[in-house]
Amino acid sequence: YAWLGITGQTLSFELNEALELPADTKGALVIAVAQDGPADKAGLQGSDEMVAEDGAEIEIGGDVITAIDGQAITGMDDLITYLLAETRPGDEVQLDLIRADGQEETVTVTLGTRPSAEALSQADE
Repeated sequence: YAWLGITGQTLSFELNEALELPADTKGALVIAVAQDGPADKAGLQGSDEMVAEDGAEIEIGGDVITAIDGQAITGMDDLITYLLAETRPGDEVQLDLIRADGQEETVTVTLGTRPSAEALSQADE
């Protein structure tokens, strides 16, 4: 399977508010980027800040992915579904991003091969 190398979360009203994005912004917030993974090599940024929102700690500050290959996404499920159905390891995809500073950018990512669950757990140690 193709691998992007991120952990993310679907935008919500609360996240949009914390990120100072319009309330109707749709997409996936990048929480973490796997070191030396495809997203890391392409320069994607994970969250770097925690804020309290309605009594819960939420991570903010990462890139927001709003589209892949020109196809708008509404959240992480759309992103994962597209990667599974439309891509293979080695493919290049175009990600439309909203950077933490509010700038919009399109980044090309060359997808990798999804590591085994064992390799991923060892990488977290």
